[in-house]
Amino acid sequence: MTLRRNLTTILSSLIALAALFTPALAQTTTGQALLSGRILDETNAPIANARVSAHSDGGKDITTTTDSTGAFSIRLAPGRYGLAITADGFVAASEDISIELNGLHTMDIVLRVAGFTDKVQVTESGSRAVTIASGTKTPTPLRDVPQSVTVVDERLIKDQLMASVADVVRYVPGISAHQGENNRDQVVIRGNSSSADFYVNGVRDDVQYYRDLYNVERIEALMGPNGMMFGRGGGGGVINRVTKAAGFTRAGNVALQAGSYANRRFTVDANQPLTSVAALRLNGLFEDSASFRQDVSLERYGFAPSLTLAVSPRTMIVLDYERFHDARTADRGVSSYLGRPVDVAASTYFGNPSDSHVRADTNTFSASIERYQGGFTIRNRTVVGDYDRGYQNYVPGAVSDDRSRVALTAYNNATTRLNSFN
Repeated sequence: MTLRRNLTTILSSLIALAALFTPALAQTTTGQALLSGRILDETNAPIANARVSAHSDGGKDITTTTDSTGAFSIRLAPGRYGLAITADGFVAASEDISIELNGLHTMDIVLRVAGFTDKVQVTESGSRAVTIASGTKTPTPLRDVPQSVTVVDERLIKDQLMASVADVVRYVPGISAHQGENNRDQVVIRGNSSSADFYVNGVRDDVQYYRDLYNVERIEALMGPNGMMFGRGGGGGVINRVTKAAGFTRAGNVALQAGSYANRRFTVDANQPLTSVAALRLNGLFEDSASFRQDVSLERYGFAPSLTLAVSPRTMIVLDYERFHDARTADRGVSSYLGRPVDVAASTYFGNPSDSHVRADTNTFSASIERYQGGFTIRNRTVVGDYDRGYQNYVPGAVSDDRSRVALTAYNNATTRLNSFN
């Protein structure tokens, strides 16, 4: 009995001691509350590695990150907190919460996807403003010309590897290229077919041949009835080539081109100031090419020097010369049968290719004088051109019913001309 009484006394004492120290222990372990939750996107998918920061006035920020399931947990003392939630690629969010003693707080926070932003800086290396004379007969900024004028400049010609007038007009609204019987440039301007509405620096260039762009600064295509101001022609418009003139800035460019069917093309452009009042520019071309068509070939070359003389601050003289040669096989294509091309190989040539030729040799000289006086510009231009061209070709015609024979016709033409314009 005595032992039992002693054990009872000891147990009672231990219980009393435990009761005495329990409030202090509880205060130590339960002085903070647990805040937990998940960070989600707008589709309720978890966001891993999101940063959750709790801030209270006068307190230290407490930060944690979410796990792979988007869950987080953080222990906070009682009080009011501001939560800041951030994640890469999402709009930051914030929440105000109140933490109570011994409380358990849970919350899910949804973040919106951030918009994509970037900074792009666009710069222009030089002015693209163009002053032309083909629209009004006077130098006028293109934006001030009250009619339909399309300008294809040197940079676009290089970008698109244009080498002929036909290449250019494919990019000009209202103008299309015509076959020209495979011996000349010919275009259709707003429904008017013409092989004569071609100009160089505002002066008529109406001899029928294939022109090249190796010495061209830009091409101006004027469309509409105002084309009549240039004189005789189809009336649908005008295509004016502006050639490269010598300037007082040193520059040079060499271009090599190669392609299918043994195509080779070489051009050179060199500008060199000679003195403070004289500058020389030289443009050259050589091209040689075969074709997917049997025995069809092309050879052309050109040489175009230009001399600029600034004889006074108000007077400028420009002298130009061009020697140009173009020779090619005349190719009139294949015949048709029942409204469709004859069923032969695409390379089949009808006629005798060795006896079908197109040739043009031109020698042109021009001199222009410009005088600036007050608010006026007085200009005089003289052009002398010597042209020698000819062609001979075979034209496939009707096919017999059994498709064993085809009618061939042939004709030729020769033109020698000396033009003089002032």
